[in-house]
Amino acid sequence: MYTMLLVMFYFLIQFGLTIIMRKARTAPDYVVAEGQARLIPLAASLVGTTVGGGMFLGFSLLAFDNPVAAISISVTYLMGSVMIGFLSPFFRQYALQIGATSPHHVVESLDKQSGGKFASIFELVQLAVYIIMLAAQFVSMMAFFSYLQGKDDNFAYLLGIGCVIALLISYAYSGGLRRDIASDLLQFVFLLLGAVAIMSLKILPDSAAITISQQSLSPTIGTLALCFFVLVSLLPTFVVRFDIWQRVLAAESDRSAKWAFILSGITSSVFFVIFGLAGVLAAARGISRSSYVGLDYLLDNTSDIYHGLIFVCFFAAVMSSADTFLGVSGLSLNGVLQKFKFVPSGIFGINISVFITGAVAAAIAYWAGDIVMLFSSAFAMLSAFAPPFLIDFRGQFGVLKYVTRIVLASLGLFAVVFVFSPSLAFAVPFIVSLLISVGVAWKNSVMQRHP
Repeated sequence: MYTMLLVMFYFLIQFGLTIIMRKARTAPDYVVAEGQARLIPLAASLVGTTVGGGMFLGFSLLAFDNPVAAISISVTYLMGSVMIGFLSPFFRQYALQIGATSPHHVVESLDKQSGGKFASIFELVQLAVYIIMLAAQFVSMMAFFSYLQGKDDNFAYLLGIGCVIALLISYAYSGGLRRDIASDLLQFVFLLLGAVAIMSLKILPDSAAITISQQSLSPTIGTLALCFFVLVSLLPTFVVRFDIWQRVLAAESDRSAKWAFILSGITSSVFFVIFGLAGVLAAARGISRSSYVGLDYLLDNTSDIYHGLIFVCFFAAVMSSADTFLGVSGLSLNGVLQKFKFVPSGIFGINISVFITGAVAAAIAYWAGDIVMLFSSAFAMLSAFAPPFLIDFRGQFGVLKYVTRIVLASLGLFAVVFVFSPSLAFAVPFIVSLLISVGVAWKNSVMQRHP
């Protein structure tokens, strides 16, 4: 009961923030907050999105199953954030050169370089990626409520759907990046409170748990190879994420963009250590595998106050990621529907797209239900798109003209391998896409030298 009261209090704060942020309703403000995001709010927003509830539950579960993969992803997120931090001034300069004030303008410029081959596949991939990521957040909501209600999945699903509806209504009333950043800043405060609460519990593993954990983390050729493939395939995806482009352009200055990403990467890595440790120690203590294994470990034998505080703080993390992914997926769908004049232009058309993507993500969440699988599928799509973009974003080698075929071929092979070996399938899209992209670039460069 105490925890449910805290959840209701959190939603009251969120709706109050929604009413305050009602004034932000222009299209430029909706997409990039008119380029006025400051360092601290932007960094907090990035942490809130990265350390979402899906990552809290999903990362703990991943560490429960495969600690080495969890460590690899944590390191990759840190490296990726720092990399984007140093690249962001160059991206902003490139956007300035082509007169781009939003990610959509960058896509349109690249589409012209590719002869009209880039924009459609990019928007479709981004749409699929962020709907799947949003579905992972909805699964997290259901897992949180399932845990709270004594693992009553049906009632948890109804509560999760209620949260989805509340999120859609509030986003339609006052959506956009400025609202995301404001709510993420609030949710970042909740995350800090949750981390302090966990540290104050002094949850320390016993000697047996430490021994088992050390054995699971001992390096082998297989684990080192896994680390390498996770790093190589996941790191390039940071460059082709719409939400990252959005925040780079939303920063008020190059300095704000650079340090927001660097600070968020460092801060997020601390949270990943906490999440991963909960999963590893849960496995060592023999806790049964479930979507909420991290909660099972952290909240075992805690008082009502700690139980409610930790639960609500990390439930806030779910909402932090959910509103970001809802906004990005809605913008992506709106871009596709606008091409066919299926929705009106402006904010009203975006709101229609947001409702559609929210409904589709909720259906996927009910059907799939596995957070790790959802995130793996989303990043597989991004990794298939990264090589042709990185090799030919200036249109020098003609690779972008074949981007649709490259992405479809990579994802097709990913689907085939996934049926037989899901753990190996993750690296397939990037490797296949890279090989094809390099081959196309080499062929075109040879033909340019020797026509």
